[in-house]
Amino acid sequence: MRLRGITAVRIVTAACVALFYGGLVGLAVSATFGRDDARTGPVGGTALARRDVGLTVPSEGDASVPDAATIAGAPTTSNLGVNAVATASPPSTRPTNPAAIKSAAARPIQVGIQFNDPSSDTAYNVLGVKGTTTGDGKGAYQALIADINARGGLGGRKVVPVFYSNNNTQGTFDSQSQAACSAFTEDNRVELAVVTGTASRLLPSCMAAHHVPTLPVGNIILDDTLMSQWAPYVYWEGMLSLDRWAPWIDLLASNGYFDPGARVGLVAYDTAMHHRVVERVITPALARVKHAPVDVAYVGEPQSVSGLGSSATELSNVILRFRSQQIDHVMFVATQGAVPFLWMPEADSQGYRPRYGLTTADFPYVVQANASANQMRGALGMGWTPVRDVNYAQDPGGNPAATRCEALMAKAGNASSDRSADWQSHIAPCEAMFFFEAVMAHGGEAGGAAFRSGVDQLGTSYESPHTFATRFVSGHFDGASKVRLLRYDQGCACFSYAGPLVDVP
Repeated sequence: MRLRGITAVRIVTAACVALFYGGLVGLAVSATFGRDDARTGPVGGTALARRDVGLTVPSEGDASVPDAATIAGAPTTSNLGVNAVATASPPSTRPTNPAAIKSAAARPIQVGIQFNDPSSDTAYNVLGVKGTTTGDGKGAYQALIADINARGGLGGRKVVPVFYSNNNTQGTFDSQSQAACSAFTEDNRVELAVVTGTASRLLPSCMAAHHVPTLPVGNIILDDTLMSQWAPYVYWEGMLSLDRWAPWIDLLASNGYFDPGARVGLVAYDTAMHHRVVERVITPALARVKHAPVDVAYVGEPQSVSGLGSSATELSNVILRFRSQQIDHVMFVATQGAVPFLWMPEADSQGYRPRYGLTTADFPYVVQANASANQMRGALGMGWTPVRDVNYAQDPGGNPAATRCEALMAKAGNASSDRSADWQSHIAPCEAMFFFEAVMAHGGEAGGAAFRSGVDQLGTSYESPHTFATRFVSGHFDGASKVRLLRYDQGCACFSYAGPLVDVP
């Protein structure tokens, strides 16, 4: 059975890819939490089951760390359902006398950790999806927290994790996020949070509404508008805000991507944020290099796995449209991997082989594993995350933080079978915990202004396992500061880096 040229099996396969990478996640945010796209319907009102909440994972033999339920300090409100967090809790009152401050500093600190359920690996194997293994994300956090606690904790406070296992196949992406937020802010009262399990932007928005510093280290895409709305609580420390993507165009242009007479088509999701980046950043940058887009295709972004079929149909129609306009250069604007995955086999079947422009946000490592070499010929990209961009053999190395991360994982026996598992169950958890540790070491504390104070002290000193270099500037919330050209190599059928590191303003 085929759906306008795209096989049903391919759609289901894409669903698996989307579940792991967050490529086709729901990005609507409810009005209460700073909705980005008002066209999306509200989250349902039924109570959601909690999974793996309130579990503590001290280091082996360490009985001194209390469990999350013991130190939560507030009754649970799980019976309130997914709309329970519509009114944000007020920020906690900080003690002012020395004795109270000392007592507060000695208390354990609860950290909410959302991670992906690895059960979807079975589906990847059955469907033959290449390069997609979840790995043991929870185990990675266990190892990292044990190491931090052995060295005195975060800012002198022992870390108590509150784990939330995310299953993308259940309900809508927004309802999954709402359930996690309820687990972290009602069932428990976490002081810091990590969004590792891929979900909609509702979760960081909801955590910001509850005044909890939060790190989205999964594949959620953000821009300055959203992060400013959530200030000073959400930090995208190892990534590039969409407002800083103009160097993508300059890098491609200076390396011969735009052939004379190139006809450029852009593919983006139909959200307010994607319209902003296309209109304010990408289109003006293309105009500067004399290659204004011939067409921009905005495709719907599903709010659940069941919405993938309509995305496949839209992409098939866009391919026909681009072919009829003789568009020979196609650039995916922050579509997070799943759109190229669906697009390329259908384009290949139609004999449509434009030259592609990608970024780290497309997971080039996974795209190359699932697309034909004919489709990828001549592809260039802008990369800032080796673990998402290239195979092990093409990784340039030389990152002390990544080396430290892998050593901790090896010591803990947390194996990584491929690059995708390496990102999900090694580098992303290390990114989050290393950043928390760095901010707290620079005088930051849990809480908005107090945490921001520590971030402002980092400057260029933070060594990220996720990206080449970082720079933290007052008033901004992303951290990646250098990128490199990615070039598809027909010989290895893989991407590799070319040229020097390039500074991003």
